[in-house]
Amino acid sequence: MPGIDEILALVIERGAGDIKRFLSASHFASYARSIPPTSSSSGKTLEGRMHKQASQYLKWVFIEAAIVIILKYAHPAWRSKNMVKLYECICRKKGYKVAVDAEAHHLSEAAYGILRKNEVYREPKRVLVFQTE
Repeated sequence: MPGIDEILALVIERGAGDIKRFLSASHFASYARSIPPTSSSSGKTLEGRMHKQASQYLKWVFIEAAIVIILKYAHPAWRSKNMVKLYECICRKKGYKVAVDAEAHHLSEAAYGILRKNEVYREPKRVLVFQTE
């Protein structure tokens, strides 16, 4: 996975435990606290700040990996990667902090898929298109 080395991968594996206990990638991302809390009322959904009470190790790993990706994004070899495009788009629209949180969320869902299927990370076949206003 982009941004994940052997030590961070080990922390993810140990922190997740038995991955089959999570029903979906969203459940795992919620456990890793890489999803901000939401509240809905009258058809409006508001997102809160990221949880401070969390699986601190998993939260730390995914945010650390997101920052590594952001630091490497200036390198020409990384410019075409999906994660870099996600960061650039969200950072332009909502700022650095929100972009880091979005990267961490994406990485946590990717980690779930990797652990669940016991496969290596692959870039998505289709390029994600992000709209900016």
